[in-house]
Amino acid sequence: MTDLTGGIAIRTELYWDDPKKHELFKFLYNNQDRFLVTSGIYGGSGGAGGENLKENGLWTGHCYSLLKLEVVKTFDGRWVQLLQIRNPWGDEEEFNGDWSDRSEKWNLVARKF
Repeated sequence: MTDLTGGIAIRTELYWDDPKKHELFKFLYNNQDRFLVTSGIYGGSGGAGGENLKENGLWTGHCYSLLKLEVVKTFDGRWVQLLQIRNPWGDEEEFNGDWSDRSEKWNLVARKF
């Protein structure tokens, strides 16, 4: 990234059970217009790398760009942290997990017009 942008590149690994993940989300949310962020999923065959399609439509060993972060409040008062990522391949594979385009989770929040 440094060669591409001339900026400072920082790499971090994040795990689902990391208690500091909400701090990172808050920092990125508050500064999302100031950074170029990419992300990926570690894995592949035997966990050693490579690109493999997961059940949720995302690829391991593949780079995604972070487009936007958002926080939504559900009807039962819970706050949900969301991020929108882009697959630069733009192929027919699409994320199909919770909060995907066709997810029923969207019924938990009010529509904005």
